[in-house]
Amino acid sequence: MNDIHPLIQHTPPDPGNDSIPALRVLSEITTSLSSDSNVEQLLGRFLATMIRLAGAQAGAVRVITDDRTHLRLIGSVGLPPELVEHESMVSVDCGVCGKAAREVTVSSWNNVAFCKRQANDAYFSDTCNTVVAVPLMHKNQVMGVYNLFLEEGH
Repeated sequence: MNDIHPLIQHTPPDPGNDSIPALRVLSEITTSLSSDSNVEQLLGRFLATMIRLAGAQAGAVRVITDDRTHLRLIGSVGLPPELVEHESMVSVDCGVCGKAAREVTVSSWNNVAFCKRQANDAYFSDTCNTVVAVPLMHKNQVMGVYNLFLEEGH
């Protein structure tokens, strides 16, 4: 018998069936839940899945510090190393990330001039034209933010 996860085996291709990618994501999540030893590892592992699904060029995951004043970068994929270093800790009030955390809503900015000024990095505008921030919730409390960095037109 094939070693295929039961959620995705024996499914004929159907261009109108949007549930197959969702089932693959569910499979990745459940695999992560059983193998990751802590929440930060789980969030970092799921980041690549979110980037792929969104068609983003890069992504980051940030958690709110214990004093709830900053967002600490715990994982990134596809970002320049100097940007990762600069963005390792940002104010919880900063830009689209802070907005998502404060207003508990998915936020998107097509004008990345603010991010470019804050980070002092040409990545914003040269490579990335849209930033999406998704709040991470646990027990009705924002615990952090996922960021997706997209090229123009995505």
